[in-house]
Amino acid sequence: MAQTINVGPVYPPYQLDNFQRCPLFWDLDKRWKKPLPKEWTAGLIGVAVAMALQSALTGGQAMPTDVASDYVRENYPARADRSLKGVLELVRQGVELGMATRFGLKEILAVEKSFGRTRPDLVGYDYDGALAVWDHKVKVSLDDKFLEKELARYDTSNQFYEYAWIVGQEYGEPVERVYAHLIILGPSPRTMLHSVQMSPEHVRHWLHGASRDWKLMRAIEQGDEEAYARYTGCQTPYGPCAMYEGCHTFYGDESAFPAIYEHVKGRYAG
Repeated sequence: MAQTINVGPVYPPYQLDNFQRCPLFWDLDKRWKKPLPKEWTAGLIGVAVAMALQSALTGGQAMPTDVASDYVRENYPARADRSLKGVLELVRQGVELGMATRFGLKEILAVEKSFGRTRPDLVGYDYDGALAVWDHKVKVSLDDKFLEKELARYDTSNQFYEYAWIVGQEYGEPVERVYAHLIILGPSPRTMLHSVQMSPEHVRHWLHGASRDWKLMRAIEQGDEEAYARYTGCQTPYGPCAMYEGCHTFYGDESAFPAIYEHVKGRYAG
């Protein structure tokens, strides 16, 4: 299986996503950010709900909703796009929905355990004894007409295939499926488990390409290769790339970036 591939360095899935979208964006994003009038709280809500579910699954003594609320209060940004009261209410709804999900596990093996630089939410044996991974995905709003498109994203997710590969390596048996535990807060609150079926051949096929990208990422960080722009990544589903002006106004000249961007130190390690 994957043991026949010399994978070299391994990067977290979100970095691989950024690199495959545009190598120059991946490189610049480590050093620069564009100031925003508001800080989005959707990510804060997702992390808080995941922490509450972690506490519930591991038998923590604190109430899961208290765990989530404490995290929100400690990390609530000064320029948030939602009020603290609103964030806390959305988190409460997410925790209650998530805890009502029937996972059907036979055995829990790991909760929020780090496997190298990858940290799945939940690993265990599924209802049929298959090794599986679960990942909590909180959506503050997801209209039914976009649900099929959202689920299709997980079917080819770098995150899910990296989970399958690295968890399989750890336990010495293939991960047969990775679940998206989707927690939808509105407009129709509900949860669902979307299963992405895995096979050793499929995971190996993904790893063949991912490992080549990892090696190029390391070569760029070490100065042996130069990051390059990929213009197909300049427009995203949410509008222009955050580094759009960096490429199309400043042509990659970072000495001009302070006119628009803020310098960031240690955004993430390579």
